[in-house]
Amino acid sequence: MARAPDALPAGRRAVALGTFDGVHLGHRRVLEAARTNDGLVSTAVTFWPHPRTALGNRVELLTSLERRLELLEAAGIDEA
Repeated sequence: MARAPDALPAGRRAVALGTFDGVHLGHRRVLEAARTNDGLVSTAVTFWPHPRTALGNRVELLTSLERRLELLEAAGIDEA
């Protein structure tokens, strides 16, 4: 896990961008597309806290950041 883009090693990536709360079937399809690009490192970019909180909205999430990262790893993503 990296907290900032400059913490990642240089290289070509296929990036899936999203909150990925719960990692449902739609998320898995996006992650699979990122994962199956030959020669590219599959990378998931997620957010903590949820972006809607910046607007003062209360957001109830299904998964903690730690659990979300576990689910992304289980989906076969190289980096998150």
